[in-house]
Amino acid sequence: MFRPTVLGLAACAIGIVVVIFEAINSMMTPGEVVMNHATPASLLGDDRLAWIGDISWIFVQDGIDFLVHAPVFALIIAVGLVLLVIGMILK
Repeated sequence: MFRPTVLGLAACAIGIVVVIFEAINSMMTPGEVVMNHATPASLLGDDRLAWIGDISWIFVQDGIDFLVHAPVFALIIAVGLVLLVIGMILK
């Protein structure tokens, strides 16, 4: 198999494992089951990402802000899908 295809499949599998881990973690807490998705902002800390507000181009600022607050599993699966498409195009 072509390297981007293998990396894409691995990234999709890792994303699915992260979703399963978060689901199990939410079921282990007492009370109501609530999925708390990890985001890059929650992992790195909002104070380290304060520079995003200083970007002068609004569309770039909005795009980076969207990526920083997206769930980690969605980002990993999206990267995996992009690598799968690249693997199919370059095959």
